[in-house]
Amino acid sequence: MDEGGADVDPIGMGLVTKAASEEATKVGGHLLTRVFGPSADEIGTALARWTAYRVGNVKRIVEGADRKGGDREGGVSPRVAHRVLEDGSWSDDTVVVDYLSGVLAGSRSLDGRDDRGVVWCTLISGMSALQLRAHY
Repeated sequence: MDEGGADVDPIGMGLVTKAASEEATKVGGHLLTRVFGPSADEIGTALARWTAYRVGNVKRIVEGADRKGGDREGGVSPRVAHRVLEDGSWSDDTVVVDYLSGVLAGSRSLDGRDDRGVVWCTLISGMSALQLRAHY
């Protein structure tokens, strides 16, 4: 990471996201138990599935970006990383994952400050999977 904190390692981001999700699930579970009592188990199970779903989608995007980016040097702007991972975590469609992993891979720059991918992520996220398939 450079002094400005601009470089983002997509693989590391995925691992951090997973760890944060696991910790949030633990903390959230205690809060749910206090608030909902016995029904908290059902809610906790649903939240765990939801978290696993999103983390799984992020993992697929990051793995795709790694394949597409190869040995390309540099990092990804935090703005791009945030948009790709936040928007992409909600979709398990293979074409959406493919497009967003391409944005993530293409957003690597030596200084990690190139944030042009934000526009592409906004465009992709604004389209349905069906619309993206028509373009694909």
